[in-house]
Amino acid sequence: MSIGILKLVEEANPTFTITDKELDLVLLRIGSFLSIINNKKINQAKLLVTIINDIKFQQIILKLTEFDNLKSLVEIFIEKYPSLCKSKVVYTGVKQKIRKSKKHEQFNTTRKESLQHIPPCV
Repeated sequence: MSIGILKLVEEANPTFTITDKELDLVLLRIGSFLSIINNKKINQAKLLVTIINDIKFQQIILKLTEFDNLKSLVEIFIEKYPSLCKSKVVYTGVKQKIRKSKKHEQFNTTRKESLQHIPPCV
């Protein structure tokens, strides 16, 4: 029962609704911007994958939305569009990001290990 009351208070709070509307506006503008740049249609799934994969784009959207980190932005994005949880496009995009980060970590560790075997110059 207390959860329902909190939700009513949040919906009645004008600053919360303004922030929600501003977030929608920013997401729409960012989607339009991507669509113009890539000359392709962009849906919510492709927008989310782009946000997750592109670091420069993450920095831009985090500044525009004034979120502290990517995790909170992705949570809000999925909350707004719950169908993204079942999307194959999002699943493969996140999977590629995980593989890419693991490869990067492996490269760095193997590089460090190989550098340790090189005798220092005298």
